[in-house]
Amino acid sequence: MKRLTSLQFVVVALLSATNPQGVLAQTPLPKPAALPKIPPKLTMRWLDTLTVDPTMRTENHEKTYYATVKLLRPAISTMAVDLELVGGQPVPGNSLRVECVFVQRLVTVEPSENQENFRIHAGSLQPRVGTPPTMVQKTIAIAARYGSERVSTTFTVDCPQ
Repeated sequence: MKRLTSLQFVVVALLSATNPQGVLAQTPLPKPAALPKIPPKLTMRWLDTLTVDPTMRTENHEKTYYATVKLLRPAISTMAVDLELVGGQPVPGNSLRVECVFVQRLVTVEPSENQENFRIHAGSLQPRVGTPPTMVQKTIAIAARYGSERVSTTFTVDCPQ
């Protein structure tokens, strides 16, 4: 039976080689044209800059700095931008702390606004009982995040040693 199958194959191959339709049927099809590449997922960036005004101000006996997170365009709806003090730890009251610096965890940019200002608290000016502490300059890194975007900057403060 196996020999008969092989013989049938040879007969079919010979007959189709003399028949133009048979030759076409055995010709391999050309490779299909390459499919167009899918464009990368389009994303729209929102965060532009994060700046800290180096001028220390005094508010309610506390050292305060002002910072601004700027957007590339006005917000379409209320945008919650997360703040991060690099190396900071969460503290009660929805804030973060590193060294002597405290900042809120979130800044809200209102619709049609393209920036929002916020405060960075850098300790108390109240005199302590006893010897005044020695002050040491510290460089603090702060970042703003929105989705996968991140902008950051650094600033210098005087912290008690």
